[in-house]
Amino acid sequence: MPTVTSRKTTLLRPEEVKSLRLQWFTTTALLGLHIVAVAAVMPWFFSWSGLIMACVGTYVFGTLGINVGYHRLLTHRSFVCPRWLERLLTLLGFCNLQGSSLKWVA
Repeated sequence: MPTVTSRKTTLLRPEEVKSLRLQWFTTTALLGLHIVAVAAVMPWFFSWSGLIMACVGTYVFGTLGINVGYHRLLTHRSFVCPRWLERLLTLLGFCNLQGSSLKWVA
C-alpha cells in the first residue's frame, strides 16, 4: 500500500483512491460560469436587470437549494417540512450542478 508521510504520523492511503481524478462535467460547468461572469462586466454585456437576476438566483439556488435543502434538510434532518417543499428545495439544490441529493446525504 502507498504511504503518505507527514511530520507527525504516517497514513496509509487505500489503493482504490486515485490521486488525480478530475470530474469533467463539473469542471466544464464551473469554467463556463466564470467565463460568463467575466463577460458580464464588459460594458456591452452588462445590464442592471441581469445583475438583479444573478443576485436573486444566487439566493434562491445557493441559499435555499444548497444550504437549506441539501445541507440542513437532507443531510442533517434539522427540520421537518411538507413533502412538496422538500422536493422543491431538492430540485433547487440539484440546479447548482453540485451532485445529486443522494451524494450529499452520503
